[in-house]
Amino acid sequence: MPNHDAVVDLFSTVMSQKGIGYANPTHGTAAPAWADPDLIRDISETVLKGSKRHIGIQSGLETGSSELIKKYMPLKVKPFSPDEWQDVIYNGTRIFNEYYWFPAYTIIIGLPGETAEDAVETVRLIDRMEHGLKKDVGVKSHFTVTPLSFVPLGVLKKSGFYNIDDQVDEARFWVIYRSWRHTVLELHTMPPTLLQLNPALKAIFTTLCWFGSKKILDGIKAWGRRRGFDADKSLRLN
Repeated sequence: MPNHDAVVDLFSTVMSQKGIGYANPTHGTAAPAWADPDLIRDISETVLKGSKRHIGIQSGLETGSSELIKKYMPLKVKPFSPDEWQDVIYNGTRIFNEYYWFPAYTIIIGLPGETAEDAVETVRLIDRMEHGLKKDVGVKSHFTVTPLSFVPLGVLKKSGFYNIDDQVDEARFWVIYRSWRHTVLELHTMPPTLLQLNPALKAIFTTLCWFGSKKILDGIKAWGRRRGFDADKSLRLN
């Protein structure tokens, strides 16, 4: 379990320093949020002091596959089990959102031993979060997902790099497409407090993003079609 008092004391100490009006944890994991929701509440009360600003946190979602989590990152899910990984990510995000935290997740494409079904599980998790969190926390539902290709480091340093252009299959293409598709959706729903813009400027920003983001998604879909992949299938997996 998280060391609740020590973590809250850390943020309290930072916020008590002269000239500090805001603090951001930058990196973290979703498991402690679900394990101790009051920790996220207490950090939020300490940092936000009643404001509706958002707290950003970057976290590795990595994969929707509990088997890959069990194989490579079992400690990332503590105090839960790897078999609960999807629930940990979903409920951790729900708790984050409830207290105005905005998680920016990264996903690894091409982990050693990753199967097409592992990739499909990742797509299903993104889909579950995209639709379910809106029902659970409403307009406070926010997260992004950025796909990254596997780079051999640490205990996996002897494995080969994952070359997306040469090695991508349809299931991994779906992960890429759904990740960027969701991030594009977020561009159109980000609150002014997050963008640090007033509503009028947000409308302009959103319009500009729409034209640019649509081209990005069209480009990803076209890239997939040239390889025989159908992006729209990724919307019908559940």
